[in-house]
Amino acid sequence: MKCTVCSKTAEIALRSHNSAFCREHFLLFFKRRIEKAIKDFNMFSKEKRLLIAVSGGKDSLVVWQVLNEMGYNTTGYHINIGLGIYSEVSENISKAFAKRLNRPLYVDYFEKEVGVSLREAAKISKKPYCSVCGMVKRYLINRKGTKFDTLVTGHNLSDESATLFGNILHWNTGYMGRQFPVLEDIGSLSRKAKPLIYLTEREIAAYAFFKEIDYALLRCPNARTTTGSFYKNILLEIEEAMPATRMNFLKAYFLKIQEKFREDVKLSPCKKCGYLTSQDICSFCRLKEKIKEGKK
Repeated sequence: MKCTVCSKTAEIALRSHNSAFCREHFLLFFKRRIEKAIKDFNMFSKEKRLLIAVSGGKDSLVVWQVLNEMGYNTTGYHINIGLGIYSEVSENISKAFAKRLNRPLYVDYFEKEVGVSLREAAKISKKPYCSVCGMVKRYLINRKGTKFDTLVTGHNLSDESATLFGNILHWNTGYMGRQFPVLEDIGSLSRKAKPLIYLTEREIAAYAFFKEIDYALLRCPNARTTTGSFYKNILLEIEEAMPATRMNFLKAYFLKIQEKFREDVKLSPCKKCGYLTSQDICSFCRLKEKIKEGKK
């Protein structure tokens, strides 16, 4: 198999693009897909300060490296969830990668911020681990993001198409109204961007391999309880039979009509911490109240 660009031996074939690339031209293709996403959605400029949400996984490390190589002003932010070896490895990898890029990395700890472990917080609030974890991470990332111009996450085409699939199955129009490659800033909430929106997990894994990026391979011990991987697998099967299905599903169809699902949600400062919320007291502060009551 020959490279579509230069006729050298190809190292990766991308059926969704009807192309195959040698290593050099795949890396160029990858960079251009990110450049296109940034341009298509006017995500950010070189003058802006970007906060990269870094988990230690391939997606966040790859987007951090590419943006750093492109000359953007990047800073990493990692949240240690406190899940034993999984969290220890993720934090250590994130710190090592920040050193490799020679960029700053902030680290916060779930238990220090909340007062108890994730397991205890879920038990006290009577909510699933993933629900509590996601809420706390969103709160902490948004809080840290107030000091930057744009929050950048590693959400990719595989993630976003699976999320859309699940929202359509359950007709969650409210979530569909907030699913977009760029979310504009609202008051104290910073702008959010997803530069990997045009790239799949396989393509990101290939980039990480070619660039020798050491990322966390351990899965979150709670991941088995999520439906996201289930939806991803369904779409992957469809993709195998009909290449480019995910891209068409998300970009060619949904993103063109997404604004029809947008709703005006009135947000006001939380009476306790000032975080913008649709209620008097935000979910984070309500969780801390329950924890305080539980300790009594």
